[in-house]
Formats: sequence, C-alpha cells, structure tokens
Amino acid sequence: MTDVHPPMDDEKRANILGWQGLDGVTRWERFRQVGYAVDPYGRDDGQLWVWPPGTPTCFPLDDRWTWEQHDDGTVTVHPSIGVGPGMADYHGFLTAGVWRSV
Repeated sequence: MTDVHPPMDDEKRANILGWQGLDGVTRWERFRQVGYAVDPYGRDDGQLWVWPPGTPTCFPLDDRWTWEQHDDGTVTVHPSIGVGPGMADYHGFLTAGVWRSV
C-alpha cells in the first residue's frame, strides 16, 4: 500500500500517544496511509474524516456528502471531494477506499 501522506514525525507520534494512547497512534497511522477514517480522534462520534492525497490537512465531511462503509471497512463518498478555492488543491472521488483524482 502506498502512503497518501508521508510518515508522521516523532513529535506528532508522541503527541498522539500522550493524548489518545497506542490505539490513537495506530488509528492515525492508518488514516495517513489511506486518507480517510471514521472518527480518527477517538471521540466515538461516527464522523467520517477525509485527508485527500497531497493536501496539508484533514477535515470532517458535512451534510453535503453521503458516505457508506463497506463490509471490508473501505468507504465510498458521494459526490466528489474538492479542496481549496475552485478545488485547486484537490478534486476527486473516494470509491471503496481508493482515491481517484479528476
């Protein structure tokens, strides 16, 4: 599997470890690899967060999107996801856990 984002540095890992424990580090490592997670912050709120490839930060999806988690744990989001003014930072789809740029 190719990482969507570079590995987290030691300072970020230590902050997450102190705040969320080892489960939090595991959750965030996976989040960085695939670019999406249901509640990466461990709050049990069921919110889907996305981190599109090449973008500097993550964000939660609001009611402009619908999403479905499949039996294998992957996620599909509708409609496409655009980041930045005029979707200049990223525009694409997340389908069954795979990011596809437009």
